Amino acid sequence: MDWGFDSSESIINPRCPISGELIDAAKMANRLTRHWRGQVIGFASAASISIWDGLSDQQKKERLDKVMEHYLI
Repeated sequence: MDWGFDSSESIINPRCPISGELIDAAKMANRLTRHWRGQVIGFASAASISIWDGLSDQQKKERLDKVMEHYLI
């Protein structure tokens, strides 16, 4: 897992997969991202990252799917 953020990559999710809060990618702090399955996931807070890090891959997929479902239509 990569803990950093490469500015050439874009955060794929409009909302935090843990809190559901909107994410402003332009203001995203480097420490509030994770690479997962080749994509950059953004988070609303360090606490959300802590929860994410403790989830199984299946739980992560479910959380991310839930916040993305309205944006993939």
